[in-house]
Amino acid sequence: ALLLYIILYIYINLLFFWDFLFSSHIIDTHLMLSDKVLALVASSVIKKGYNNNGLTYQGNGYNIETIFKQGYINVVQISKNNQNTFMLCQEGSQRTSDYLTDLEAMNSSKKKKVKNYSGKVTKTMWDEYTKYRDYYENFVNNFKDEGELVFAGHSLGGAVAGIAGGMLNVKTILLAPVPFMAHSNWSKNYSTHPVSYVNPTDPCCSDRIGISWKAGNHIGKQWIYNGTGMDSHKISSFVDYFEDQVDFSIL
Repeated sequence: ALLLYIILYIYINLLFFWDFLFSSHIIDTHLMLSDKVLALVASSVIKKGYNNNGLTYQGNGYNIETIFKQGYINVVQISKNNQNTFMLCQEGSQRTSDYLTDLEAMNSSKKKKVKNYSGKVTKTMWDEYTKYRDYYENFVNNFKDEGELVFAGHSLGGAVAGIAGGMLNVKTILLAPVPFMAHSNWSKNYSTHPVSYVNPTDPCCSDRIGISWKAGNHIGKQWIYNGTGMDSHKISSFVDYFEDQVDFSIL
């Protein structure tokens, strides 16, 4: 009886000990936010970014704030349950040079084989990625020990974020990205497969009715129905769609 009492006493104390560790976050459970929540945050941050504004939100258990913005690059911190996610969100085409890059990507069949990486990407999108590479590498170096990392991008920015995700093996959420994968083996460079949200009626990047991109294909494509035609390519349509999906707004 005494032995049974001792065993029971140890068991109960162990339960309290483990509860203390988890509740005080001595043990980090690394709860990753859902793709839809990340897509809502990314689209909202990018919508604000297009107007050269940052985002600040508190509600539904989240604290969300733009902590860095320069040009097309927005870095946002998402805090929930004392855990942090840092996301780099890249805006899409806005200048004449951007649209010329889009046009070049449509008509070029050139592909880029990256040394020590599987598969290929389109040469045009690789060249675009190199313009922003330092931002992505600095982001990873600065925040890799602070929480979960995510890349996100819209349209042309989605292609850059997608390539960066493969180069640095970071989770990636893409909103109507310009197709950039030139060989299916490129997908082997990600531990977590990217998600590319595309509307089948999007005239810019749907491979059902849209532009025929000579060298590129989508990676991790998920069809969504966020409007029709050109409206479905606009960042505001992604905000509206994912607000409905997660049942709250951060704008």
